[in-house]
Amino acid sequence: MKLLSVFVFFLLLGTTLAQKNIEEIEKINYPFGVGPFIFAKAGVNAADVKQGIKNGVAISPLPDFGVTGYIPFNDESKIGATIDLAYSTYAYEKKYYGDEGNPWTDKFHYFTIAPNLHVWGFLVGFGLGFPLGGEIDKNAREVKSNDLEFMFELRVGAMIPIIESNFGRLNILIMGSYFLTGQFTNQFARDFYIGGEGYNTHPASLGLGINYIFNLTE
Repeated sequence: MKLLSVFVFFLLLGTTLAQKNIEEIEKINYPFGVGPFIFAKAGVNAADVKQGIKNGVAISPLPDFGVTGYIPFNDESKIGATIDLAYSTYAYEKKYYGDEGNPWTDKFHYFTIAPNLHVWGFLVGFGLGFPLGGEIDKNAREVKSNDLEFMFELRVGAMIPIIESNFGRLNILIMGSYFLTGQFTNQFARDFYIGGEGYNTHPASLGLGINYIFNLTE
């Protein structure tokens, strides 16, 4: 619930700032562009866990970073598409009931490709993730890439310009996401993961970042 409340707060903030931006900068779309981004996020396992285990929120130890491209659909309105190529990290906390003071953080790394529809600053799309590995449990047990499933996530957020020039624009990024796929292979979840057979994780995350999109056309 805390993560959901924070997400709603940032989404409302994004709505206000995006509306203000619409009023100030009228009737012209952004040009085709590309640029770097960095993005910090927190996450939680949004799926059921085995009895005796408790989910918790963790901040990813490494921010996401990569490149964003923007493709305009027309010249009259700020409607287009973005695509992100990134090194992404997902993390969430686990703890045992009765021992809440000794939690641990599971963390995982992916190469992600994320296309999004852009409508006046609002973003909705999905992410595709190629697993690179991770660590789980208190002993930082290594998870290999072939122990993780290919990732498919839903993404909703905003990209809000705060500084614009003829060269490009600096944007604030707000993004929430949810894994539609289970994170582990069935065999790994059954044989090694602390949840055991019948349990798999579905990370949800919320983050805040910045990017700079360089204009490549007039």
